[in-house]
Amino acid sequence: MTDEHDSFYSDSVPSTRSSTDSEDPLLGDEEQRVYDLQNTDRPNNGTSFGAYINITCLMAGIGVLGLPEALNKGGWLALGLIIVSMLIAQYTSIIIIKCLYHNGKSRLSTYGEIGQDAFGTFGKYLVEFFHNITLIGVSVLYFILAAGNLNELAKNHYGIDLGTTIWTYICAAFVSVPFIFAKTLKEVAIISIFGTFATLFCIIAIVILSFEHWRNSTDPPSYKILDLSGIPTSLATISFCYGGNNVFPHIEESMQKPRHWNRVVTAALCTCATMYFLVAFSGYLAYGDTSINPILKVLPEGLLLTSASILIVIHVLLTIPILMTSFAIETEKFLNITCQHHTKIVEFLLRALFRLFLILLSVGTAVFVPYFDDIIYNVLDLIVDGENVYCRQHRLETCKDCDYDFKPLNTLHKSLIPIKGNIPPPTPNFINHNLSKQITNLREEGNTYYKSQNYSEAIKLYSSAIEMAFQRPFWEPHELTEQEVSVCLSNRSLSYIYLEQWVNAYIDAEWGIRIKPDYSKAYFRKGKALMGMKRYEEAVHAFEIGLEFEPKNESFINALEEARKLAGMTDLE
Repeated sequence: MTDEHDSFYSDSVPSTRSSTDSEDPLLGDEEQRVYDLQNTDRPNNGTSFGAYINITCLMAGIGVLGLPEALNKGGWLALGLIIVSMLIAQYTSIIIIKCLYHNGKSRLSTYGEIGQDAFGTFGKYLVEFFHNITLIGVSVLYFILAAGNLNELAKNHYGIDLGTTIWTYICAAFVSVPFIFAKTLKEVAIISIFGTFATLFCIIAIVILSFEHWRNSTDPPSYKILDLSGIPTSLATISFCYGGNNVFPHIEESMQKPRHWNRVVTAALCTCATMYFLVAFSGYLAYGDTSINPILKVLPEGLLLTSASILIVIHVLLTIPILMTSFAIETEKFLNITCQHHTKIVEFLLRALFRLFLILLSVGTAVFVPYFDDIIYNVLDLIVDGENVYCRQHRLETCKDCDYDFKPLNTLHKSLIPIKGNIPPPTPNFINHNLSKQITNLREEGNTYYKSQNYSEAIKLYSSAIEMAFQRPFWEPHELTEQEVSVCLSNRSLSYIYLEQWVNAYIDAEWGIRIKPDYSKAYFRKGKALMGMKRYEEAVHAFEIGLEFEPKNESFINALEEARKLAGMTDLE
């Protein structure tokens, strides 16, 4: 063979033994047949570059936004896990394709056929079940994520609130065009180019914003070199970024030169690893122990952040056709929707109807099946802890549609989970002054944004301060945590009031009162929020309690008088 170095067996020497060799002649023959099968070109298929683009677009997804937090869990040395996970992904990607050619007679087409050859009929159906539910389930989840992000962007920047259902329909219309007209992954590679570049530009925006924040920061965050307790979480987050093996058989099938698979998948994985490294390094460098997932939540607002958010949505939408086309190819073969069974026109019409049905099925699942996203997350083990509280309707921790924010409650719950067993505390009244300084800086930075009327950015900083305050261990004085949290809740409540997000303002004020019942400002915020919700009698009651703490406060007196008038109350008996 003249192209032995392009072979899928490029790491070994092809067999040159003849059938007359005395030792194991069949092994050489089988190896040669597999080698010849792998080196057979497919003239009508796509290029290796198209396969490279498909793999990159598929892998470099939304998981990249959680990489800075992965370093926050495991420390700087967790950067090495990006390389380790890449090598694991490369090895398994090569093994998967080797399995397709294992018999040396014909190439297997699907994971189900691999399962059948390995474990019989039971293996076939078991593998096909999990394989197909992953392809469809992730596609549905991508519809949900894209619709939610588009609704949030439109609401925040243009004041348009269509709701996630309408945006799901719009996303489906956008995806249906390439999905219906692109028969195989060869054609899908054309739109994958745009998805790949969208991801690349998004990563560039994240890196620029992170370095800008790091350069302008007057109080650098703290870092960890290595935290062994966080390594499992870091590894799980980083490994998730290399998902996409479900589609690899069909990507390889679309290649004109299948012998190039090794180099194609290696190049794609190296590209993804480079992008992952840039985001993880810059994000953790800028935000350190305050890094969260997704990193977009803490980046400074502006055109770059908005562009990054839009590009992530574009990437998600352009990944859906890759996943759904892979599922459709297998199902269409099973249903005989091929040119071997029909004329080209009939085959196209049947394929278009079937794929339109798949779009409607996916959208119907996303819109009408209750809690589908949470069900799939558990099937795919994408949720590590199940202790969070979500919006009942949309299953979101922070739901702008319903004006609920359960993040502080979830943060409190998580902070209590590690307190198990007999943990020896440090000396009495020990206080982490570095943590106190960070909380104060976050609150003061939030105050600066509040004074400049940038209430949304102020809310982000107050939220970060609250999360950090709840991280104090139980042996530190609880009065300190109460003071820090109640002040930040009150400030965040006031910011919500100016944004006319009355429910969030009320929740923060109410929590502030429960944490510190004698905090008069919390009663004032509660009263203002209740007035915004037109619950004037309850507002009167809140102002009256606040006046008990500050009887001569003019703001309380005026607010109480206004609330009484709106409630139709008088001083007459």
